[in-house]
Amino acid sequence: ERDREQFLKSNKAQKWIELNSDKSKSCLVNTDSIDWLETGAGGVRRKMIERVGGEVARATTVVNFKPNASFPMHQHVGGEEFIVLDGAWFDDWDTQPSLTYVRNYIGSKHTPRIGPDGCTILVKLCQMSHEHREPDHTQWDISLSNPKWRCVSPGRHELQVFKSPLEEVHFERWAPHQTGTVEIDEKGEEVFVIEGSFSDDLGLHRSWSWCRNAGDQQRLTRTAGANGCFLYVKSKHLRSPEVDICALQPNVAS
Repeated sequence: ERDREQFLKSNKAQKWIELNSDKSKSCLVNTDSIDWLETGAGGVRRKMIERVGGEVARATTVVNFKPNASFPMHQHVGGEEFIVLDGAWFDDWDTQPSLTYVRNYIGSKHTPRIGPDGCTILVKLCQMSHEHREPDHTQWDISLSNPKWRCVSPGRHELQVFKSPLEEVHFERWAPHQTGTVEIDEKGEEVFVIEGSFSDDLGLHRSWSWCRNAGDQQRLTRTAGANGCFLYVKSKHLRSPEVDICALQPNVAS
């Protein structure tokens, strides 16, 4: 904490933003109430959900790309995790169509380009750790065509995709109006609504909403909306080590 305070007083702390960044606090963000922000890259706009950092940031963001856009090769200094919500994403690794979940580890590189219908992703940056090595690139089909979906209770299905000592990631599908109890690990969870909606103690979670359950409340009752819900769930990670955002900031001349 002292190192962070010293950094914020330095000339490297330019354009530093802290938004919903306290991992000890639960919160809900419905992105349909957030305006799109145009970025410096032409044809790219975003909705910021959580962020802490400057030019390099630990961030969770919904990003929309115009059709047929292309970008130079770049490296992920803190790792990248994303879900293709619509459209298609292409890079050196593979084609990533709608409903693909991707993890690009720290130090990995790619040269992205966007398909003819554009693309929207949920992306999480700088939330990986050097303490658990991953492959440079891994991706999963999270659509219903994946045969690994399994029924865990009436009206609820799960797809497990990633598990490490630092975090777990799975996806859930709830039938319309399905109600169920959810156990929250003491190390917390994040939930993003890919499709549909649900409600719980935090409120109404509409499509493309994100929430953090900090682990202070370890049991919640969820009720899916009229169209059910399709959820991304990351858990057991809020106390895990991550890359040092302060150390990743570029040098700035005095």
